[in-house]
Order: sequence, then C-alpha cells, then structure tokens
Amino acid sequence: MSKTTLREFESLSRDEELVSKNGLWKATLKNDGKLVISGWKETWESKTCGSNSSHVAVQPDGNVVLYDNYKSPKWSTDTYVNGANYKCRFELTDEGNLVLFKDDVLSWSSADS
Repeated sequence: MSKTTLREFESLSRDEELVSKNGLWKATLKNDGKLVISGWKETWESKTCGSNSSHVAVQPDGNVVLYDNYKSPKWSTDTYVNGANYKCRFELTDEGNLVLFKDDVLSWSSADS
C-alpha cells in the first residue's frame, strides 16, 4: 500500500514516493536530488537537481526539509517556528499538490511556490 502522507519525524528517501489517494499523482525524491510531483509529466520540482539530497524530513518545528548525506539542508518549506512542537502532515492531494498542515492548519502548498 502506498503512502499519501508523511507525519512529523517521518521521511522519504531517494526513489521513494507519496501517491495521491486517487492514484493519479506521485511525489518522488529522485536520484538526482530533486523532489518532484508528476502525473503524466512533472508539474512541480524543488529545483535541487545535483544537490546530492538523500531524504526529505517532516520536522515537528513545522518545517519540511530536504537534506543531503551530510545532513545539510538543500531545500525547505521555510515554515519552521523555533521551539514549536506541531502535529504535522505533509500530504500529496488528489489535485497534485504537496501540502503541509501544522495542527490541521494549512501552512504551505506547492501550488503557491
């Protein structure tokens, strides 16, 4: 069964993917280091090709971060709050957008970035 959602402390590694509930969309961390959303073509990307990114992590501070093998951040949703401890949900919607909810409040969307 494919995952549609990552929660705080969960991550997605290279070549792993989130799949929308309707099965039409995938969010994949590619081997070249970019996070992409695709249906029949790529519709959004993190613009981190060649960054050696190894995983994307959902953090309880409200940030989703793409890290390389040396734990250096290469991209983020830039939604952190210092000292916060949110219940986070990073989800691929049936419309093909990645969205981040912090305590059930929409905080970030790939449609706006």
